[in-house]
Amino acid sequence: MPSFRTPLEIVMLLIIIFSMVFTMGCTEKGKNPDTINGWKDLSKCQKFLDEDTPQDFKYLSNTSHSSSLPDIGNTMIFKIGLDTAPTVNERLALVEYVEKGGTLVLASDNAASAGELASRFGIFYYDHMVQDSEYDFNTSFIISTTNYFTEEMNIMFNQPLALNMTEDSQLETHRILATSPIWVVRPPGDRPYIASKSFVDLNDNGVMDGIGKDLHGPVALAYKVKKGDGTAYIFGNTGPFLDSIFTRRDNRELVTALIEESLGEDGKIYFDINHLTSSRSNHIVYPA
Repeated sequence: MPSFRTPLEIVMLLIIIFSMVFTMGCTEKGKNPDTINGWKDLSKCQKFLDEDTPQDFKYLSNTSHSSSLPDIGNTMIFKIGLDTAPTVNERLALVEYVEKGGTLVLASDNAASAGELASRFGIFYYDHMVQDSEYDFNTSFIISTTNYFTEEMNIMFNQPLALNMTEDSQLETHRILATSPIWVVRPPGDRPYIASKSFVDLNDNGVMDGIGKDLHGPVALAYKVKKGDGTAYIFGNTGPFLDSIFTRRDNRELVTALIEESLGEDGKIYFDINHLTSSRSNHIVYPA
């Protein structure tokens, strides 16, 4: 075995070893993520997944090899808070991961970062906020689709982006979280008038304008998509997972329901720490 006699050689060896460990994609259970990229806003959710669920928990730093995870059908990847877009290799691997039976939770309030990956699952990210006149500060929305959960839940968001199915989507897709329902009024002798309290603010002026200027609801905030043997849950916002919101209303209960539906107690939960920048912790703090 060669001996390294100079400090420079020792430093170079340590850099090589660190790079090999980091690019393998996993850090072991119990490692503190708060020091990684300055990301702290997800610490409550991370701690919950790590300490309060029966499944094993690990951090991922590279999802390019996600399709090679062992026992894929009993694994779940949380990929939330994207600041930068996944690479082509990551997108291909994550799609293959789901097709092989894995469960992906994708949540972002950055359409440029998450839109391309979401489109692989037949979901379109609007680069515009959802507004709803029924709720203050656009933070609270009610689940209106309960096919997979026995009770309705009250979920909080932080300035969510709207989601929709792409025109060419042939996948089995269901809305999991949606804003207030649509209703139709038919005045005598007049054409049907469609209204809703929720809308996509396409012209970004903060008020509901006519059809054609804004997209009237109901608007989906999250979808469940079946692809191959697996499932992707796609959220139009990181809000439900943020420290300031995660323990409020039924957000934690929703995450629990997603896990219980997807994994056995001997499953593995992976939390992706890639694509998170230090400025993000200041950018998406819930505006209490």
